[in-house]
Amino acid sequence: MGPVFRIAIKSSEGKYLYHNSDGSLSFENCDIMEPEVQFYAPIGTSVFLQSYKRNLISLDSNNSLVLTGNNTSISENEIFSAVFIGANKVAVRASNGMFVHSGLLSACSNSISDNEIFEIIHLYI
Repeated sequence: MGPVFRIAIKSSEGKYLYHNSDGSLSFENCDIMEPEVQFYAPIGTSVFLQSYKRNLISLDSNNSLVLTGNNTSISENEIFSAVFIGANKVAVRASNGMFVHSGLLSACSNSISDNEIFEIIHLYI
């Protein structure tokens, strides 16, 4: 595995992926410097994502993105593929072959539209 970077993930609506205090994920309007917005990912086409508390983001049985209590082993459900669109923009494909929809936080889309495009922001902090 290559280097791991601290990133923020921004939806096409300008909201950031946010790690809520109850352990759930959502997209929120918030300050990019809040630790709940900061995630860790290796840079490459196949990635895993960890919250600032090092919990892995996983695809559950309903195809929703969830935070797991697991932070030591990575299974197929924690591996995502980045489809690079350009200018730090990516679509994220989950292990079920579907693209992640930002409004639903679910891997349920067959194709890429604005709802499936995310901006990856490298945080230098």
